[in-house]
This record gives sequence, structure tokens and C-alpha cells, in this order.
Amino acid sequence: MPTSAANPAELLAFEQTTKDGLAALYDPALTLASKLEAVRGDAAARRFVPDVPYIHWDVLDLYGVGRRLATFAGDVGRAFADHRVPRDGYHLQAREYPGQGPALVLMHGFPDNSHLYDRLVPELPGRRVIVFDFLGWGGSDKPRDRSYTFAEQERDLDAVVRYFDLDDASLVAHDAAGPAAVNWALDHPDRTASLTLMNAFYSPAPTLRPPALIALLQLGHLDAPVLGTELAAGLAPLGEEIVHEPETFRRLFTWQERQFFSRRSDADHFIPLFFRQFAGKNSSREPLLALTGDSITAVGGNAGRLPELASFPRPVRLIWGEQDPDLNTGVAQTFHDASPTSELFVLPEAHHNLQIDEPERGSHRPKGGHVDGANRVVALGSDPAQPVPGAVDQMAGA
Repeated sequence: MPTSAANPAELLAFEQTTKDGLAALYDPALTLASKLEAVRGDAAARRFVPDVPYIHWDVLDLYGVGRRLATFAGDVGRAFADHRVPRDGYHLQAREYPGQGPALVLMHGFPDNSHLYDRLVPELPGRRVIVFDFLGWGGSDKPRDRSYTFAEQERDLDAVVRYFDLDDASLVAHDAAGPAAVNWALDHPDRTASLTLMNAFYSPAPTLRPPALIALLQLGHLDAPVLGTELAAGLAPLGEEIVHEPETFRRLFTWQERQFFSRRSDADHFIPLFFRQFAGKNSSREPLLALTGDSITAVGGNAGRLPELASFPRPVRLIWGEQDPDLNTGVAQTFHDASPTSELFVLPEAHHNLQIDEPERGSHRPKGGHVDGANRVVALGSDPAQPVPGAVDQMAGA
């Protein structure tokens, strides 16, 4: 390590050497993680592991340890630049990873933030990637007097595209980012290289159902004939009380988020990263309430744009975690029917947060077939005739 008297060139060389070393750890860490998980779940293999008293195999998730090391090595080993994107007097937090090809613009839903893609970005080496937080979420400003709607989120996306001067954006949307991504793509087909949706919603679907916490907060926004005028009027304040009562909300939030992960260790790692945005005077509590209330109107209104989606001239890819009971594969099929030229990929072991559950490389089986990882689907080149070695190459090219 250079001393404090080292010149700038030495410091830069040391920094690059450190990044290269961490990047070199990435693949070995993934291999180690998989082997440790296999040992933990295989009683026969465990006979060859020393009986160390302080290791409790049923509690210690070594796969999670290996995955975190791999993510850290991959992310730190790749250069990035943070940006504050102007947005009507406020700022959006964005992170840009330089690379080739149409920029992948990764969008989170709610009540999450851009940490949702921490596992996926290292799986997209060489591609230009931009990940950002919508206004009111993550590291972006959270003004209390702001109107938080799905239409405003589309304007957030537009601000990001304009800030980075993107002529051919590859949009990747998860969960509640669906409306912003789809509507922006329909409004700007000439500037859209591709559209990828992952366990997202957009318009009414027969099997679509909101997660339990979101459904609870939506009750006060249902039409009065559904519940009765007095009951509907009383449920909205109840939702606000739940969100603003710290301990009640923390417990409900944690319970709900745990349903979105396949592995407990991943939930334990990411839930605190998602929940911290709800602390402080200006937090994500108001955006959560506002977007939950707007979702019913927005989803209904988007039905009128389905004919545009059917004739959308750019590649559309649908990547779905099969274990999601809410934004389920029935929702994916509804999207697929509305966009006849779209490609549908199903990750059989993944839950709602598929980019965390299954980010690694996998095989390619489109049109309702199975793939082993989300990264290959995200990474596909924009040429739909290009050979596809796996799922990750699909997502990227768009």
C-alpha cells in the first residue's frame, strides 16, 4: 500500500490494482457460495466437513455470505459515477456504470429502491448501465409537498433519459416501475432500444393481486360502492396511521418484504437497505401512500393504451419469477398476449425479487420456457436475430 507521501499516479495505480483484485474474486466467490450451499443441504457431503461446534449449519447461511462477497467484489471492481439529476427544483440520485451498447436503465418499484439491482449490475460486465431512484425513494429527494403519481414517475424517467442524453435507452422495469417504463416507451419509440419487464404490473389482469400490505393501504381508495361510503372513508386514515406508526409499520414492512425473497439471508441483507428510506422527517412514507392510492386509477387508465403496446415496434422481453403469488405468471401471460411479439422467460425458482434471487448466468428457453438467471435476459443485444447463449444476454440488448 502506498504511503501518505505517494504521488497521485501511485495512488491511482493502487486503486486500480485493488479493484482488479476484488473483481478477480467475483467468480471464485460465486463458486464457493454454491459449493457451501450444496454441503449445507447434503447430509452425505457434510460427513467430510469437520465438526466445528460453533458452526450451526441450519442457521448460518454460507450461501448468503458467498453471494455478498461476490456482489461486493463485482461492484467495487467496476467503475461508476454518481449523479444528481435535476427534476423540477429537486434531484434524483443516479449511478452510471460506463460500458458499451444501448444504456440499460434499471428502475425499481415500491416500497423498494435502486439497491434492488445490487446483485444484477455485476452480472452485466461491459454494458453501460444506469440505475436511479425515483423521486421520493432511495437517495433521491423526498419533498413532502410533491404530487407522487405514476405519471410523475414517467417524468422522472424522462428527466434521467434527457440528463444522460440517451438516444436508444434499454428500459428495464420491475414491479411498480411498469407504468412509467411502458408509457415512456410508447411515447418515445424512436428513443427506445427495448423494453424489459420483470414481475411488473401495468394494466388490469385477471390474476393480478396486490401484495397484502399494499392491498391494506389501497382499501381506503376503492370506489365507495365496493365497501360502502362510510367504511371506505374510514379506511384511508387507518392506512395513514399504519404507515406513520413506526413500530407497526416496521413489522408489517418486514413481514411483507420477506415474502418477496427466496432466501432468508437475502431478505436479512436487503430489507434494511429498503427500510432506511422511511426514516426522518422527509421520508418515503408519503410517496408510498400516494402511489398506493394512485395505483388503482393508473392501472385502469393504462388499459386504453394496450393497442399501442400490441403494435410497439421495439423488442419486448418479459422475465418472471414463477414463485411470485401476486404479480404472478398469469400477469406475465396477460402482458405476453397484449404484446404478441414479446418474449417470455420464466425463472422457476425465483420469487418477486428475481434479480436478487436469480441474477447469475443461465440457459435460454424463451416463450414460456425456463431460464436459470435474470442477467442473461437483461443483457441481450438489440438485434432480435442475434444468437442468445443465455438469459443475461437477452436483458442487455435490448
